Amino acid sequence: MNTKIKFIILGSVLLNVLLVGFILGQSLHKFGPPPPPPPLEEAALARLSPEKRQEVEKIMEEMKEDGRAMRETVRKEREKVTDILKAETFDEAAYRAQLDKVGSIYRARKDKLANRIAELAKTWPASDRAVLADLLRRPPVPPHGPGPHGHDGPPPPPPGEGPDGEAPPPHGGPEGETAPPPPAE
Repeated sequence: MNTKIKFIILGSVLLNVLLVGFILGQSLHKFGPPPPPPPLEEAALARLSPEKRQEVEKIMEEMKEDGRAMRETVRKEREKVTDILKAETFDEAAYRAQLDKVGSIYRARKDKLANRIAELAKTWPASDRAVLADLLRRPPVPPHGPGPHGHDGPPPPPPGEGPDGEAPPPHGGPEGETAPPPPAE
């Protein structure tokens, strides 16, 4: 056989092997791991009667819609904060007032949720309120999804506290040692 025919046959065999590998690889996805269990909210909601589940889902949908509107409002108000900071002369009163306005937007949303939950809790028996408490206890799944182990890890410690419950050393240096402040950017 001449060399040209050998290369054609070799190329054909290689393409066929790649094609078979691709087909097998795609078909094996069908036999992959089982789908993940339903979110914790669904499991908790399943313990409620259909009427009560609808009430909670209605509140969740309202809060989701409010959240969308709130994000846009907060974005605009934060732009005003940055404009104040960028101004030629710094107006501390305007800066603090604008920060209070941003905080009041968040507080209003929290208050609305608290009021809606209180309305439900007044009329629900203790067993249903326990489900409601479970729903409130579970943090929402972040937009980017859970981490590699199904969660995003423990929550960060409160401000001013280290992981062991004590205040962190100044500027992050080892205990008893003060590190220089971080360089200004």
